[in-house]
Amino acid sequence: MTKRLLFRVDANQEIGYGHLTRCLSIADSIDNFEITFFSTDNLETYFKDLKNEKYHFIQLNESNDFLSIIKLHDIVIIDGYNFDLSYHEAIHYLGAKIISIDDLANRKLLADVILNPTPALSSQNYICPIYTQFYIGLDYALLRKTFLELAKKKSVTKSSNSIMICFGGSDPLNITLRALKEVIRSDKFHEIHCVLGPGYLFFESLIEFESENIHFHKNLQEVEMALLMETCEFGILPCSGILLEGITAKMKIISGYYIENQTFVYQQHLKLKTFVDAKNFSSSDISSALLVLNETNPPSALIDGHSIERIHKIIKQISSEDEYSIREADITDCNLTFSWANHSTTRQFSFNKEKIDWEEHLKWFSKKIQSPFCYYLVLEIKSNLVGSIRFDILDKIATISYLVAPDYHGQGIGNILFRKGLIALEKRFTMNELDSIQGFVFKDNIPSVKTFERYNFKQQINQDTFLFTKQFTKND
Repeated sequence: MTKRLLFRVDANQEIGYGHLTRCLSIADSIDNFEITFFSTDNLETYFKDLKNEKYHFIQLNESNDFLSIIKLHDIVIIDGYNFDLSYHEAIHYLGAKIISIDDLANRKLLADVILNPTPALSSQNYICPIYTQFYIGLDYALLRKTFLELAKKKSVTKSSNSIMICFGGSDPLNITLRALKEVIRSDKFHEIHCVLGPGYLFFESLIEFESENIHFHKNLQEVEMALLMETCEFGILPCSGILLEGITAKMKIISGYYIENQTFVYQQHLKLKTFVDAKNFSSSDISSALLVLNETNPPSALIDGHSIERIHKIIKQISSEDEYSIREADITDCNLTFSWANHSTTRQFSFNKEKIDWEEHLKWFSKKIQSPFCYYLVLEIKSNLVGSIRFDILDKIATISYLVAPDYHGQGIGNILFRKGLIALEKRFTMNELDSIQGFVFKDNIPSVKTFERYNFKQQINQDTFLFTKQFTKND
């Protein structure tokens, strides 16, 4: 049966179209899902213009009408600032998996996955369940196909002293006009391009400036936009998705913020120096930035063009979790776990490198599955055991040990095992019984290091190992 991928996103002239655009970047090339977009705004014309029969659009009368549509095992991708914790909880209660696209990191969210393309950000900024996975940074840039291809180019040919001004779909404050006046006043640019979105309402304010070297572009399609960016040497762009597009085009960029929701992204990009700072796009700040723009270099290769491939992999992994089940280990699992434990790869990353004796393992295993201080689980698919995860509990600290069956290495099962283990732990124990979770990992065990980092564990160096720790919380 084909799985359903549901996008919950709103877009209009007031809030812009950025959330919708980045959701479309995910939907455009993913296979084996029935895809539907839901919005309280009328986007029928927008979707007809796309001429893509791969996905459908349904307009909601009320935001909560979406809840009546959700089915068990659906994957819901939420993108927008108005979808609060209670909305997430209602979707989660109905049995759907939630992927939240969030670039604010300023609120509690109930999500299975957090996607945030903001650079220089730590997952520690978030308050989420213990089983939430975090995929943060420019490796997960939400970009349309043409811009991903542009990012893969090692070099581009620029038109000398050309500049592009673009403030997205609506530009409600008409910063385009302000920026254009400062660019003209600077007298440095031979070619000026102003890109105006479908929601731009101030075209009459620009007409007087149209000339041989000043060009206005309305409602550019994806390929047209990418080609213009590839050609322009400079850009004045806000801290939104369009900034990422400018980075792929290797432009020298002036950027800043004009609404509160952009300030966090702005601060994080400042750390990487991806642009010349125009602060809140006042005339004086734009003018100051233009003075030094030519002395800067375009951002280095921060986006590799493979981000959507990574996101598709995440979606498919989340979807495949339903094929696996997790249960408490019993004595019948002893023989198989013994063979796993003695495999050469397992011993390589174990603290005890010596081979394990059968009688010793049997005694140890029997003790573990009977102990009230050990929560020992095994992962199965179609009645085949594929891994185990154990939580040894002492002084309200649960120490994780997990193991993927050697025949299943390299298939992403470690992540599924880890996540299902955390979900089971959260259901099994109370806040009175556990304070924290921890795990010890050798520094060269890169897959395990990445797994702990993905689940928001804090890292401490402990000689030749890392100690990962996390507070135990419950989704009440």
